Amino acid sequence: MQNYIQKIPNYENLQLEIERAKIRCMSEKDLVCELLKEPISIFNKKPSIVYRLIEISNTLEEDSIKNISELTNYIIKSSETIASKEKYKTDNYLRELIKILSEEHAINYAYSFMEHKRKNRRLIGLKYFKNRNFDNNMKLKFLNKYIATNDQIFLEYIARNVDA
Repeated sequence: MQNYIQKIPNYENLQLEIERAKIRCMSEKDLVCELLKEPISIFNKKPSIVYRLIEISNTLEEDSIKNISELTNYIIKSSETIASKEKYKTDNYLRELIKILSEEHAINYAYSFMEHKRKNRRLIGLKYFKNRNFDNNMKLKFLNKYIATNDQIFLEYIARNVDA
C-alpha cells in the first residue's frame, strides 16, 4: 500500500497542500503557539505557519503581536551565538517575522537591523524601507547613516522617495 501511495504523481505536493490547508484552518492563537514551540527551527520545518501569520497580520490581536515581538527579540539575541552557516537562515526568518508585526514594531526592528554588523541583516533592514514613504525623521536617519558609513545606498533610498 505504501509503495502505491508514493507512486501517485505529485504525492509530495499533495502532502504539502494538505499541510497548508490544516494551517489555514488554525486559529490565530494556535498559529502563534505553534510558532513559539520551536522558535528557531519552525521556519525550516513549517514556513507555512509564518506565511499564514503574514497573511492575517492586519487582524492580529495585541497579545499575538507582543508574543511575536518577544520571539523576534529572542531570535535576535540567540542568533549571535549560533553557527555561521545558520545565521543566514535565521536572518531570513527574522525578515519574515517583521512582516507579521505592526508597522511601529517592524520599523524599530528594521532600523536596528540597518545597524547590524552582518551585511545580510543590514540589507533586510534596508529592504523593509524600499517601497515606503519617508517622513523627515526617516530621511534624517538615512542621511545620518550615510554620513556615518559613507555608503551610497542610504542616499539612493532617500532619492528614490517621491517626497524626498
